[in-house]
Amino acid sequence: MRMLLMGPPGAGKGTQAKVLAERLNIPAVSTGDIFRANVKAETPLGLEAKRYMDAGDYVPDEVTNAMVRDRLSEADAGEGFLLDGYPRTVAQVETLDALWGTDYGRLLIVKVALFAGMLVAAAFSRQWIRRRAEVTSLALALSPGPGAVAASPESGPARLGVLRRSVAAEVALAVGVLAVTAALVNAVPGEPSSAAAPAGGPFAAEVHGESVMMAIDVEPAEVGVSDLRFTITDHGLNPLTPEEVRASLTLPAQDLGPITLPVEPGAAPGEYVATGTEIPFAGDWELEVVVRTSDIDQDVLRITVPVT
Repeated sequence: MRMLLMGPPGAGKGTQAKVLAERLNIPAVSTGDIFRANVKAETPLGLEAKRYMDAGDYVPDEVTNAMVRDRLSEADAGEGFLLDGYPRTVAQVETLDALWGTDYGRLLIVKVALFAGMLVAAAFSRQWIRRRAEVTSLALALSPGPGAVAASPESGPARLGVLRRSVAAEVALAVGVLAVTAALVNAVPGEPSSAAAPAGGPFAAEVHGESVMMAIDVEPAEVGVSDLRFTITDHGLNPLTPEEVRASLTLPAQDLGPITLPVEPGAAPGEYVATGTEIPFAGDWELEVVVRTSDIDQDVLRITVPVT
């Protein structure tokens, strides 16, 4: 079950959401709770949202949508959820609507169709039993003597076969509903269909600055978690150990960023890594790496990283 609570501030949405969520055994998903959880965990989206909130600005729909998508992909939302405070804008409505053009949405449609079929089969079985009981009662009432039952076209093994097939169909549909429900738990709302998703893969390139050069590897360069690896050398390909290396990602098309990356020294000389980097959207991301080689010297290297 998927529910949406709408109303003006102070109307009691949060109070009712808790009551309904407890009774229906589904999570109440509040954008306020999502913001606080991401900010507290210092996720890339949380840091991005905090930057806007600290400035007193409205958090862009792209950031909010990504947070909601991540929350709805968690296992406890597989059976359903209750949205409180989302969507608030037309863009957010379009994002929520777009969830159903995915594998998740198609599985949901199949589940609804199977459940409807199960209800039809159950109704048919019960109607057959009711009609059978009525015919038997009428036959007994009109019988010429004790123990004699008038013949009826509703009697006989052929008619019982209809009931057996109906019950078998009902059981099969119930099994189908359970199977699709299990698949829904592993499906991600908003994730593109595997058949329609563009092929992604690792990205590698070199960037030359005034005094340094950098080899960059991003794997898998897809929406989700990627690992970034920088190898910093001089122009003679000799590894360097700068005093500081900083990196950030920006998505200019959606005015998102900069998202600061946690850069740490790697195993090899001149190697630096930012593992577990969360990239929330597809598009051409601008990677900026600042390499400070002394108190007064630094190179700023920029490159566009296509993410699918």
